[in-house]
Amino acid sequence: MGCSSSKAATCTKPAAPVLLARVINDGKTKAQRKPIQKDSKFQWMDGSGWQNYDSTSDAKLKQAFLVGRSECKFELRNKDGKTDKYSFFFKSGTMSQKNIVTGKVRQLRAPWGMFPPKQAMLPKGDMIVITLTAEQAGKMMIEIQNPRRKDQSITVSIPAKARKGQKIAIPIPGEHEVVEDVAKKQAELNKGMSTGAKVAVGAGVTAAAGACVVGGVILGDHLAGGTLAEDVTDIAADVGEDIAEFAVDAGDAIGDFAEDVGDWLGDTGEDVGDWICSLVD
Repeated sequence: MGCSSSKAATCTKPAAPVLLARVINDGKTKAQRKPIQKDSKFQWMDGSGWQNYDSTSDAKLKQAFLVGRSECKFELRNKDGKTDKYSFFFKSGTMSQKNIVTGKVRQLRAPWGMFPPKQAMLPKGDMIVITLTAEQAGKMMIEIQNPRRKDQSITVSIPAKARKGQKIAIPIPGEHEVVEDVAKKQAELNKGMSTGAKVAVGAGVTAAAGACVVGGVILGDHLAGGTLAEDVTDIAADVGEDIAEFAVDAGDAIGDFAEDVGDWLGDTGEDVGDWICSLVD
């Protein structure tokens, strides 16, 4: 399921677990540190064992997973190459996918070393994901086209720490919403975020009439040293398996690792706005 062909879905044994543990100044060089395993993918279970999702489906799942919501819906290609709509349930220990057309349910699991943020980073509703370009990095605001209304643009606040190549999740209006509705939901969600989580979200979210701004979210920031320091104890308890310690310092190495995380999330292979993910719960 979620694989474009039988060749794309090969049964593979997961690599040894790699999980970031803490942010420290350990004196090690980049070459001395253990790299993340960027080839590890989401997998689904069939009668013969665990199968890798194809690269496009894997990228979509990683991006949805790292928003931190427990359920989402979007379209994927099934094993016959046809596009179906699926629901995905990301609750720890009971992760699964359901083909909404056929009702077929299959077990799935996240890549080794990948875990969601401690708090949901976006409110319920629809989102798209962009890859931050060199031109966009460093800007406070950017404009994107509303994928549901080509004549309408959406103003997006970009996190100050965002770097070129990072994946930015952006909330967008649903079929019966306007940008103001989205901004209101996001502003309310942000009130309950920890200080560490807030730095991964664009500041200045506002629902002011005629001047609405939504906040872009850096996907995987907690994997690259963002909120990791404050979350590691809870994460270790939740994962419940052997954890390989990965230490990075608080300087340039975090930026290098952030780029690695962006690569790990992959590319959906579609134009911006062609893939819309609905965050359900």
